[in-house]
Amino acid sequence: MMKFHILTSLLLLGTWQLTAPAPALAQEQPDTRPSGAAPNDSADSADTAEALTPRQARRKARALEQEFQTLFQKESYDQAAEVLTQIIELDPDEPQHVYNLGLVHYHRGDKEQALETFERFLANDSRDRTLKREARRFVRILSRDVEIIRNARAEAEAKSRAAESEAATAQQALLQAEQALAEARAEVEAARRAQAKAEAEHEQLREVVMRAPVGAGARKRTIGVSLALVGGLALGAGAFYGLDAMNANSEAESVEQWTVGHDWLIDRADSYNTRSLIFSLAGVGLIAGGATLYYLGEREAQTPLLERVGVDVAPSVGPDGAGVTLSGQF
Repeated sequence: MMKFHILTSLLLLGTWQLTAPAPALAQEQPDTRPSGAAPNDSADSADTAEALTPRQARRKARALEQEFQTLFQKESYDQAAEVLTQIIELDPDEPQHVYNLGLVHYHRGDKEQALETFERFLANDSRDRTLKREARRFVRILSRDVEIIRNARAEAEAKSRAAESEAATAQQALLQAEQALAEARAEVEAARRAQAKAEAEHEQLREVVMRAPVGAGARKRTIGVSLALVGGLALGAGAFYGLDAMNANSEAESVEQWTVGHDWLIDRADSYNTRSLIFSLAGVGLIAGGATLYYLGEREAQTPLLERVGVDVAPSVGPDGAGVTLSGQF
């Protein structure tokens, strides 16, 4: 046992600068090789749960230390940690096993577990000053690293919580946006239905207006009034020519002796008579046609369900007279 401990102290003193946890602290880095170096002879592991005497347990622990050293040199740190756990169960009174476990955790990269293990080693009040000095240096170095790790972890957790909060806010905003979109789509659909309904009502109204005879009746009344007015003017012109014809006849009858002017007066009277007859007949026809159209328009306005009546008005003028031709269904 003493030989194992002395060999460990020599290894720690001889390799101090080779295992710095951090380059910035290389001048005070402790040795990272396990305490209690032993020959590389391998030994079979035994079930630690067996009931052993203290002497048998220590002997078994020494055999497992050789296996531990082999695994440590092979950098099989996970298996080495398992073997050390068995060694500590067999020989819990030896603090250097806890120290070696701290080294294993350090080489595994688990700085928090290594710090905890080295602090436990120091709490055991080991009599080995060299190991205690190395353990304190490990604790001093690892404390800073672990503080950085924990601060970084806390910052990462805070960022993660902030990100989760932002994600929840974004999710809520997304849900609100989807709800607003659904409401907008519903409003658009309602507007489309309202527009379709309005267009259908407009189409129905247009069909009613197209079928309604009011507009046609109004047009017929307007045309009828216009024809009547034109007919009145034609009657006026016929009366004017009639008066001229009467004057020409009176002048012709007042002449006692035939002259060239007598024939001219007779021709003038005949021409005025013809014109008077034409305009009078045209005026009568136009007034009659206008009255008929006005009557038909008024009738359509008063009886909306009555079918439209098609009426054609065509004035006719010939050598023997003038008139208006009415054709349609009455």
